[in-house]
Amino acid sequence: MENLIFVNNKDWENNPNKNKPIKVDAYEFTSMYKLGYIAFMHNDETNKWLIKSFHLSGNRNMTIYLAMEKAGLINKLEEKHE
Repeated sequence: MENLIFVNNKDWENNPNKNKPIKVDAYEFTSMYKLGYIAFMHNDETNKWLIKSFHLSGNRNMTIYLAMEKAGLINKLEEKHE
């Protein structure tokens, strides 16, 4: 995971105990030339971080990809893995 970009911080929508909110931090990242999405949540009772979501990003905004391409990073990554 590279180029982590903070997306948001919000309450976990599917929390079964609404009296004890659990916050979720979401980020987009690049891996090779793909845009990914990862979200973590912290449970204060167990004091553990959990991965809530990990998948390709549904964000159609190609800003990160285009910036990497402009910087010449995309071609270098593709050449490295041919």
